[in-house]
Amino acid sequence: MATDNTSTLKTKNDGSYSIWLKELKQRYLSQRLKASISVNTALLEFYWSLGGDIEAKQYANTYGSGFYKNLSKDLQHELPNVKGLSPINIRYMTAFYKLYSPVLEIVPQAAEDFNKSMLFSIPWDHHRRIIDRCKDKDNVVAKYALDAYNQPLGISEYQLSKLIPDDFKSTLQTIEEIEKELNNSNDK
Repeated sequence: MATDNTSTLKTKNDGSYSIWLKELKQRYLSQRLKASISVNTALLEFYWSLGGDIEAKQYANTYGSGFYKNLSKDLQHELPNVKGLSPINIRYMTAFYKLYSPVLEIVPQAAEDFNKSMLFSIPWDHHRRIIDRCKDKDNVVAKYALDAYNQPLGISEYQLSKLIPDDFKSTLQTIEEIEKELNNSNDK
């Protein structure tokens, strides 16, 4: 039986088909980006809760106890294929909680969920950089990051970017750069 390739060729050569194909690709990449953001948010929620648990239980308050090393080893044993559970990263989780929790405490209760969702939308690497920059400072950056909770996110980001030193801003990726990086990794 001979197949009729005429309709297939006609469809592929049709300009609307090419446009539709590009649209499908863009929709797919957009949904994939949304999925990546959702995964990031869920992971940051876990990091936040682990940091809060460590702080509440005060397990890390005994100097020289090897707490972070032991917890890391135990978590890696329980979750052997999970990355991001190194002693250093768990220290960052605790610092993450300690840096932002005082700010969330002074924000009105109604805005707390919004501020957490805004906080959890920032990539983990950005938080680590902020934590490194704020080690010996009061949580001024965190306060400004969450201060404009009643304004649209774009305005809050703009106000935050005005207050962050230029040398620090230049080390952070923009949303466009992150999207481009994700799109490039999807093309491979």
